[in-house]
Amino acid sequence: MNVCRAKQKKIKALRLVTLGQSRKLLRRARALDEHKRFIMAVGSTRVPRIHALVRTALRCKVGIRRLVALVDEAGQRVYKPKGYDEQEMLRGLLFLRMGGARVAELAHRTCGTPSVSILRRSAFTRPLRPSPSTPLPSEVLHNIDILYRALDGQVPKRRLAVLMLDELKITEAARWCPCTNKILGFCREHSPDYTMDFETIKEVELLCDGLREGKVHLATEATVAALGALTDHPREYSARPILLSGTCKRESGPEHAKVISTVIDACKEKEAVTGLRVISVASDGESRRGAALDELFLKSKLSASRPEHAMLANCKLFNLLVGDDDVTLDKDYKHVMKRLRNLALRPAGFIIKGVRITPAVIRHHLAASGHSAAHIESVMNPEDKQDVVLMYMLLRDLWSLPEPRDSDRPDFADARSALRTFGRLCYYTVMPYVQVNMTLSEQLESLSAAAHLAIGLYTYDDARGQCMPPGLFLDIMHAIKNAYFCVAKTKVADPDGKFWLILLGTDRLETAFGILRSIVGNDSNVDALQLGTRMSNTAECAEILARFPEWDREPRRLRMAALSATGEVSKDTDHINPRSWVGDVAVKTVVLHTCWVRGRQ
Repeated sequence: MNVCRAKQKKIKALRLVTLGQSRKLLRRARALDEHKRFIMAVGSTRVPRIHALVRTALRCKVGIRRLVALVDEAGQRVYKPKGYDEQEMLRGLLFLRMGGARVAELAHRTCGTPSVSILRRSAFTRPLRPSPSTPLPSEVLHNIDILYRALDGQVPKRRLAVLMLDELKITEAARWCPCTNKILGFCREHSPDYTMDFETIKEVELLCDGLREGKVHLATEATVAALGALTDHPREYSARPILLSGTCKRESGPEHAKVISTVIDACKEKEAVTGLRVISVASDGESRRGAALDELFLKSKLSASRPEHAMLANCKLFNLLVGDDDVTLDKDYKHVMKRLRNLALRPAGFIIKGVRITPAVIRHHLAASGHSAAHIESVMNPEDKQDVVLMYMLLRDLWSLPEPRDSDRPDFADARSALRTFGRLCYYTVMPYVQVNMTLSEQLESLSAAAHLAIGLYTYDDARGQCMPPGLFLDIMHAIKNAYFCVAKTKVADPDGKFWLILLGTDRLETAFGILRSIVGNDSNVDALQLGTRMSNTAECAEILARFPEWDREPRRLRMAALSATGEVSKDTDHINPRSWVGDVAVKTVVLHTCWVRGRQ
């Protein structure tokens, strides 16, 4: 009997264990089913921002069954997960600024981005203030306060900066600004004789009389001045416009110099707010501004008491002229490169080492080196002189030409040798800005080689203007001189810091103009009033895209391909920016005199 009782007890215990295991397996099977439902929901596109839903559920420590229920509710638009992270807010701001409220609302309803009201409450900036007449320091100071206090909100670190200047086409129209009660849209050259305050209709009538008599003009372009820090931090190196001033293009060099001085003085006054010290003023090759920059920044030689003097004084043929506070002028490197291509397309040709090079000669040598007729027609197209891609392709073809063979005719060999020499000038000018593996010393050596080669070609057999236009020669020398000066100033201000050559010039301002074109369209222009709002939005977008370059695709006509150490187009680098630069750009190990001498060799 005892054996039977033990047997029955054992059987009962085993049955209970089996029952418990069955229930456990059933629970786990149900959990697996719930997880499968969750995976199916994640794989579907009916639930926007499912990552935010999961993040919220994990924070609330809900189970898988409740999580699946939330997914079902979100799919039926009954439940909407909140809690936007920074990237989602910034992505929504891009939709709002570049596409408008309707695109932002469409993204909110279809992709789950923040609503328009949330985005507007979180916006960084307010509209900038365009200058109704001759720019005043108070107007520039107001714009600096808007951009730098709004975007930073903290005590700034002391950094060096570039002041970039360029013009932008605007719609010729008079507008009233409700914020300042000013009349906008007139040129700064002739509007000081009129009152820009809109108190009565009489002020408008006087301006209309002046327009009819030709004493005042509607602005055809706007001068834009922007600050850009020399740093690798995306929030700081994007261009921030601080001056918006209409012009009728009838301004003299000395008059334009006063405008630039006003901006620089305002930047000095706000150094405590911005943390930026302007060491360079960059522009393109515009002749009127060139005269103003020469007047301001070629005043006197660098003082021997300055620490930069010891670094540069022994460099032979080096120009030590500077402006007040040792500020130097700069020319945009992309404009210099495009003008080298335009020189090659000049119908009259140019002379290199006594050989006249014409477009026909270049075509003949490109064909002889194996390039197709379609490729030659593309790179030699004289109708498109602003295309950066075509510029790079033609200059690369020239510096890649092979040496002449012994069997070649003497005239062919002389022309090939001259073309290769011109190609080397192009190579030394372009490579420091596109070969991301170059160190700072190698970049400066290459620029030194370009400077000495340009001097040699310009003075060879007294060719001068027949070799290249004097303006192009001066722009090359100014750009190279400024690069050396900026490195020297960086070594003094931050001996353990870094310097990125690609941050010089006006390229960051051109990027802002490209964003502005995306906002307003390629077939229309903003007027003077719209310019303040749109440029404020542009600064916001440029700062976001600088932080997340993978979101952006640079316009094809403005994009310069990054090159690897072997000279091939890098597949790993989509954007040339400070963080994508591979070479060592620390200033600590750079000796400027050594770089200058090695380049001369």
